[in-house]
Formats: sequence, C-alpha cells, structure tokens
Amino acid sequence: MARVALLIGVSDYGPGFNWLPGVAKDLSAMQRILQHPEMGDFTEVTTLKNPEPLAMQAAIATLFKDKVSDRDDLVLLFFSGHCIKDHYNQLYFTTRRTCKNPQGELVKSTAVAASFVQEMMNLSCSKQQVVILDCCFSNAFADVLSPNNYDYVDIKNELGGEGRVILSATTSTQQSCSHKGFELSTYTQYLVEGIETGAADVESDRCISAYELHQYISRKAEEYSFLLEPTIYTVGDSYNIQLTKAPIQARQTKCDRDLTPSLVVADTQIDSSKISAYSSPNIFVSETAAYPNSISKSRHQNSQILTLSKLQPLIGAGLITLSVLAGIIYSVTRWQDLQHLSMGESIAADTNYNQQAATIFEHRNTVWSLAFSPDSQLLASSSGDKTIKLWQLKSGELLRAFPGAHSDTIWSIGISHDGQTLVSSSGDKTVKIWNLNTGELLRTLVGHTDTVSSVAISQDGQTVVSGSGDKTVKIWNLNTGKLLRTLVGHTDAVRSVAVNSDGKIVASGSADNTVKIWNLNTGKLLHTLTGHTGKIISIAISPNGKMVASGSNDKTIKLWNPQTGRRLHTLVGHSAHINSVAFRSDSKVLVSGAEDRLIKLWNPETGTLLHTLSRHSEDIYAVAISPDGKTLASGDKDGEIKLGH
Repeated sequence: MARVALLIGVSDYGPGFNWLPGVAKDLSAMQRILQHPEMGDFTEVTTLKNPEPLAMQAAIATLFKDKVSDRDDLVLLFFSGHCIKDHYNQLYFTTRRTCKNPQGELVKSTAVAASFVQEMMNLSCSKQQVVILDCCFSNAFADVLSPNNYDYVDIKNELGGEGRVILSATTSTQQSCSHKGFELSTYTQYLVEGIETGAADVESDRCISAYELHQYISRKAEEYSFLLEPTIYTVGDSYNIQLTKAPIQARQTKCDRDLTPSLVVADTQIDSSKISAYSSPNIFVSETAAYPNSISKSRHQNSQILTLSKLQPLIGAGLITLSVLAGIIYSVTRWQDLQHLSMGESIAADTNYNQQAATIFEHRNTVWSLAFSPDSQLLASSSGDKTIKLWQLKSGELLRAFPGAHSDTIWSIGISHDGQTLVSSSGDKTVKIWNLNTGELLRTLVGHTDTVSSVAISQDGQTVVSGSGDKTVKIWNLNTGKLLRTLVGHTDAVRSVAVNSDGKIVASGSADNTVKIWNLNTGKLLHTLTGHTGKIISIAISPNGKMVASGSNDKTIKLWNPQTGRRLHTLVGHSAHINSVAFRSDSKVLVSGAEDRLIKLWNPETGTLLHTLSRHSEDIYAVAISPDGKTLASGDKDGEIKLGH
C-alpha cells in the first residue's frame, strides 16, 4: 500500500498579504515525522515551498491522480499559509504570486481554487485521503457589508468527499494569524508533538488515527491556545484513517510517566452534540472554544505543569517556590554577567563562525546587502524583491518589513553608528533615509541619473556617500538631504563605496577595474589604485583605517594602504566572482563571499586564508560581521540569510 504526501507552504506573497516566515519550519517538521520509519513511514513525501500557481496545481493533480493506484493507498495533502474567500464565498489557496488589487479584491489568477483541489481528490482512486490545513483564513472583497461576508469557512462543501478526512487549525475568517509567526506554528507544533511523543495514541495501540490526532490538538488548544479552533470533517468512518504510528520509545516513555487523563482524554466516541450546524448528518465537525494563548512557550509551560503537579505532593509548595526563585535569580545574574563582557573579551582570536544558527532569514529574491545595528542585536537586509527587512537576532523575529521601500532592486543599505537611522539605495536612482526604530521615511535623496549601487554613512552620522551607475560618487548631508559635492573620475559604473572611521577618506570601487581614494571634505582625488583585471564589486575599509579591501570579478581580493596607495596583499582562493567583503570590528579578520558559494575568512595582516565555510547552495552576494564580532551573516541568490557564530 502506497503512502504519499505533498507538503505545500507559502510564506511570501504579493501586495495585500502578511508574510508568514514560520511556514518553512512547518514543512520541515511535517516532513521529518512523515518520513520517519517509526512514525509516518510514508513511501514518498514531496515538499513545495512558495510555488507558482501552475506548479502548485500540477503537484496537487500528480499527488491524487498519478501517485496512487489502489483505493487503500493513503494520500496526505498539507497546506500552511493563507487561504482566502472571494465575494461568492469560494475558497482559494494562496501561492507566491497571490495578491489583491487596489480595491482589496483577490486577483484570482494568482491563487488555486479549492474547487480544483476537490476535483482532483474526487478523481483519485484512493479512498483514504487526508487534508491538513494550517491556514490563516480571510475574506477578500471590497464590500464588507456584503451578505456573503460570513465569519466561517464552509470547508465541508469546499473540500469534503467520500473517504476523506480534513483537519483544520480554524474555520473562522475573524481569527488573526498570530498562531503563525516566525517559529513553528502552534497548530503544527501540537500535531508534531502528539505524534513524536506518542501522546496522541490514546488507545495505546501504537497507531494514531486522524480523530485521535485531532482530539490531542484540541485538548492542547483548550489548555493553552486562544487562537486555535481545531476542526475535523469526515464522511463515514474516515475519521479512523491511520495517519502514523506512535514511536516505540515515545510509547514506553508515555506509559512510564503515567500521564494523567487531563492531558489526553481517551474518548474515541463521536459526540453527536458536537455536530456542526453547517454539516450534514454524515459530516462530523468538532469545534473547540477559545482559551488563553501561549504560542512560543506552550511546550515549556506544559512540562512545568506536569513537573509541578508531581512535586507538590512530595515536597510542598514552599520548597518549589524557593527553587523557582533561586533559578530566576541565577538566570538574571548570569544574563547580566554576559551582557557586561567587554569587546576584547567577547571576540575570540580564532573565531571561525562554523557554528551555523538554526535560524534562517528569507527574502523572495537575491539578498544584496546586510547591515548590523551598533549593539549587534539587529540585522537589516535588502533584496531584489524591493524590500528591506529588520530582524531581531536573539529571537529570530522579523521586527519590521519595508515592503515597496523602493520601486526597484535595493542594492545597498547602511545603519548609522547611533543606531537611529537606516540608509538605502536602489535601481530607482534614489537614496532614502529611514528612522530605524519606527520605519518612517525621513527623506529621499535625488540626484543620480542611474542605479545607485552602494551607500555608506560616516561614523559621526552627518554624511551619506553614494556610488552610482552614472560613474559618480555623491556626498550628502544626512540631516538635511542636501547634496554637498559630486566626485567625478571613474570611467564606468561605481559599484561600491566606503567611508573610514574618522570620516576623512572615501574609497570607491568601479567597473573600470580601479579603486579611488578621495578626501571626503574637499572631494580631492588622493589615489587611483590599479591592479585588478575585472570589475570591482565590493569595497571595505578596516575599522583601524589601515587597509582598504577590494573584491573583484577577477576572483581576487586586494588589500591596499589608503594613505600611500600601496598594494599590501593579493588574496587568491575563490574560484568565481567575489561579490562582498567586510572587516571584523577589530580589523583582524576579513570575510569574503563569492559566486563559488563559499565564504572565506582571511588574516588581512598576513594575507593568509584562515577558514572556508560552505553553507549556501546558491551564489553569495552579501556578507557582514556584527560589531561585537560574534555573528557572521551571509545572503545568497535564493534570498536566504544564514548566520554563523
């Protein structure tokens, strides 16, 4: 008997929809349990992330029509993302292209109709079909007073059928998407937890049915989550479809712990009082009420509740209270100790950043630029998707997105040394200045006549420098937006600019294969540095002001003395165009990223290669090291940002 699954996740959308960054983790978690031989034991699991509309339709059709050949074959479709109703109450699944028009109405050609999914299921020879919807449901029509503006989604009529069971996180269009944040969504978390721990195996037969899993999720939602309304729809006895096995180790652990009935209720009888008013007698709908939410802490809180319930009869509430207080005091003290580490103490000389963080930030298109806040707590990124995103490194949370910040690719960003201002440059020929804390656009600098490829901010926060495809470097007053001077001398596009720490020198790298050193205050050309045989794509000045690094399409990095113009070293090691270079704050490490998909760490004093990192599957276009020296960020052609410590 075949057991096949298709996992679809959509995190990125067009105008009118919120970004759902945690979708990738939903897919990963589901794939893990379904492929595990002691749990899902599925013969084939396919994942589809941010698909085009036609690709999504083709994958769904293939799943139900081509992957199965017998009525007993099990087919599972999992969808994580936005689902939306149109004016006529018809349901649609979103894709990466899904958007709303200026009137707030769904552009239907960018989505996949639920009627199509239902048709493919009806045509399938399998009579064991499972659909799991971890969705944010919403309406999409301009007239909010329309008689069709119901608060619920009629999943039964949209997707129901013989031999089919549908599990849904909610059926309400009034619920927010708060259960779907940056981390694993609450619904998928409970689903995975019930299988991995064996807690959903209420009959203790090492098999977990669709109904048992729904019951477990519902109990968890009742105890911890205000935002979920887990629902199940079935026809006939399809609620008994066996989804997974309970792993042996988890089953034994569950028995050993003798979990109390309040956690998992072993009631497998269908309660007729829970039949939905919208269902026929053959459709079972179980809906839970609303309860206080605890998304990110639910697992921790659950373990606390179980532990305390066992300890209290033995040692008394007083001792528990003392223990908890002691733990809190220690944690706070330890946190304060760590916060007071000096810069010298926090940067290890041999840091190689090979400990990759689990968190991966994402854009819909190539990541062109990265910038850390001065306190190393935030990371800003810009992309070919025309957005700027601001991330909290510790929590992995997306703090702010600047959708449509520019009308073209955003090539470069920089953050002021006081952490108050962000500057961006774009293919739309403008430089924009933003309040980093509020996201407010403060001013737009207009003057370049071609793509503005690079921006840099002086350390005193008074000056912005920009380099453009119009072959010029422009110096601006950051506070007023006034153009102070234009530096002319390059014979091809200026691809990168940098300002040294004392604000006296500007370095520019160009497609004319040269680096130029300028006096920032007078605009005088001090040096023209030659030696590269290809376009210069990236420029960086060491924080101590002693070196300029230039990365080129000739596959080399050259280090220069900005005072004398003398070449210090040529670094050879990359096998493709070098797109980004950056110094660590102590000037002891130089990092480079290239189209060979490698990150290299160099000793700039000696020119020796320290370490090579291979963590991207696409060309690397941006690298940066946090001011505290502890985090290396890199962005690639596919829109992924990875962190190393």
